[in-house]
Amino acid sequence: NVRTIPYEYGRSTRGNPLLAYTYGAEQVAASRFVYIIGAIHGNERSSALLAAELANYLVDHPTDIPAGTRVIVIPIANPDGYQRKLRTNARGIDLNRNFSTADWRRYTRGPPGRAYGGRAPFSEKEAAALTVFMEREQPDVVIALHARGNLINPEGHEPSKDLAKRIAAQTGYKYLEVWGSYPTTGTMTLWTVERFGTASVTWELGSYTYPNWNRNRDALLGAIRP
Repeated sequence: NVRTIPYEYGRSTRGNPLLAYTYGAEQVAASRFVYIIGAIHGNERSSALLAAELANYLVDHPTDIPAGTRVIVIPIANPDGYQRKLRTNARGIDLNRNFSTADWRRYTRGPPGRAYGGRAPFSEKEAAALTVFMEREQPDVVIALHARGNLINPEGHEPSKDLAKRIAAQTGYKYLEVWGSYPTTGTMTLWTVERFGTASVTWELGSYTYPNWNRNRDALLGAIRP
């Protein structure tokens, strides 16, 4: 329940709307764009709930957004998976392996075993629509909310590392510079770094269902500020 009229930036495989909520400066006046994106894995409910909490907070506290900053909140980047409590989209493809990165592969690994990244980068409507949206409102900061790892993982360049360290210090989550659990190819955050030089981090919450707004609020607001 986000108390803002959304912008529909596309449709999912099953025809569900892909919705973004925008706050702060208008696009033409903005000098800095911050994306907060939840539920690219549909079974990670807490990530969607935390993004929605942030959106409603920004409705009530617009002065917490710095001048010239535009905040784009996408609580559910994978609505088909979210409705069906699936990690993947309706076609069984892990959307966070479907972005056109230098390391993209059709098959890789993930928590449930083999992960399918699609027949080609951006083969999925959800990933393709998000990239078109980002090309128009080019990000300076991207925070991908996930669950559940109790950690903050940056992409491997200094702006991402600096942001991740700041978030880890504020939340108490572990700062994990190198993701070693399994290969993560074709991710959204890596694509934003390669395409825009964005400060991009993966924020792994501590629960699949509980967003823990009180623990994460100040760090989210801090990420919005330069």
